[in-house]
Amino acid sequence: MRVVIIGAGVIGTSVAFRLAERGTRTILIEEDRPGAGATGASFAWLHARDKQPRAYHDLNVASMAAHAALRSELGAVPWLHGGGALAWPVEDADVGRLRRWGYAVEEISREAVLAREPGLAAAAMRDGPFAYFPDEAWLDAVVYVGAMLIRAKTLGAELRRDRVEDLLIEEGRVAGVRLADGTTVPADAVVNCAGAWANTVVRDPSLHVPLRPTRSLLVVTPPVATGLSRVLHTPGVNLRPDGSGRLMLQSDTTDAELAQDNTQVDTAASASMLMDRARALLPAIGGATAETTRIGVRPVPADLLPALGPVPGVPGYHIAVTPNAVTLAAHIGRLMAVAVTDGRLPPALSPFAAARFFDGESSPRTSDASPSSS
Repeated sequence: MRVVIIGAGVIGTSVAFRLAERGTRTILIEEDRPGAGATGASFAWLHARDKQPRAYHDLNVASMAAHAALRSELGAVPWLHGGGALAWPVEDADVGRLRRWGYAVEEISREAVLAREPGLAAAAMRDGPFAYFPDEAWLDAVVYVGAMLIRAKTLGAELRRDRVEDLLIEEGRVAGVRLADGTTVPADAVVNCAGAWANTVVRDPSLHVPLRPTRSLLVVTPPVATGLSRVLHTPGVNLRPDGSGRLMLQSDTTDAELAQDNTQVDTAASASMLMDRARALLPAIGGATAETTRIGVRPVPADLLPALGPVPGVPGYHIAVTPNAVTLAAHIGRLMAVAVTDGRLPPALSPFAAARFFDGESSPRTSDASPSSS
């Protein structure tokens, strides 16, 4: 079986690894560089804390476990950083729901927070309740992409740097993809993992997934001696380590205010504000200013849930577009490989079937692609 995967982010490389592991001839096509899209501009916090409904929560929890299990499967996993997460304020109702669902959460005191993170300024911490989530973690997402890509290549997968312009459809089923130079890459199946750009690689609008992509601002500090060792989820700013003493900052409130056409320059005021909030919590940041900012585009289907699996009426065409992709990548990679090779959607993916966005009677046009192939 020959499979083309469009997009080399966390989802695409994880799917490629698992497909190659199952013996498929796997060709991963990426226009830019692996991890260059939403993956490289993600806060990359592994959690299921606010994921609802229950099936979505469970999918995230299973993928958190799948990331952890890679230690025994692959040995060292330098992309995964544990230590749990600290958060405040945490609503009693949320703690109760998470406990009923079996999610690890500990209600702790301000003193216990400071014992875990002594670099915090107690005076800048608002009143709790405070909570510790021991199973949460953060990911070096691009390092993860590199590791999955190396594993996939070891198993025979191929990475191509090209731009996909359309699906190749013959006699009503997928036959591959057409590239920007007009050549085609034949395949028995195609998996669209292009994230927020999933509709730009497919010209037929009847095959588009309704998306409402959102933008996110990340701020990275220069190396600062704060000693922060885990994710912090606080009212004004979320923080985590980012390697070599750097910190990554993000705020849901700032993201909600981020205009769709903002540029790196437009975000200077927001970046400065996040630095000030982080400095109040971690005085060791001192007078440091932001080293860099990144704007990411999150791929969010219209109903805010993943779109996974085959598209009705187009045999061989699959979609894997999801919010929270970094958390979900390890689990979705394996499940999508099963869906592609076995021709069945695993039960864990059924609530998120891409088919819900299609009427099941799609009549895609036959591609007019050049007969040349590669």
